[in-house]
Amino acid sequence: MKVANTAIAIGVLAVATLSTSAHAVNRFGVVCIKNKTDVTIFYRTKLADGAWREQNLQPGWEQSFSHKYSTPNANRSPELDIQFDSDLRAQRQYAVTYKLPRRAAVGDRCSDGAQYQFEYDHGRREFIDLKKVS
Repeated sequence: MKVANTAIAIGVLAVATLSTSAHAVNRFGVVCIKNKTDVTIFYRTKLADGAWREQNLQPGWEQSFSHKYSTPNANRSPELDIQFDSDLRAQRQYAVTYKLPRRAAVGDRCSDGAQYQFEYDHGRREFIDLKKVS
């Protein structure tokens, strides 16, 4: 009787261990961009060899960019090219271009992705930059 109870206990422990150690399936590569300034940011994005796409981001808003994997847990996706004018002063252009790696994720929401934010560069309100948060 004691052996049977021990065997049942081991079986229950094994099932509990397997269910808690299972990992979620990654289906997307995701980047999230947030605007932490008090001005609208105008920028362009491009995927791989595609065309540049003009976009803007209102103060306090966020935008996700997701890539759906062709197979679960592929964990490979193209980087997102982003370009913006980092000089907020009128009549001056200072284009900055970055390649943003994506984070492998279960979902395609902003909270699932690699986090980046537009912010004032070194506290100077005439310049902005895009910084990696996490």
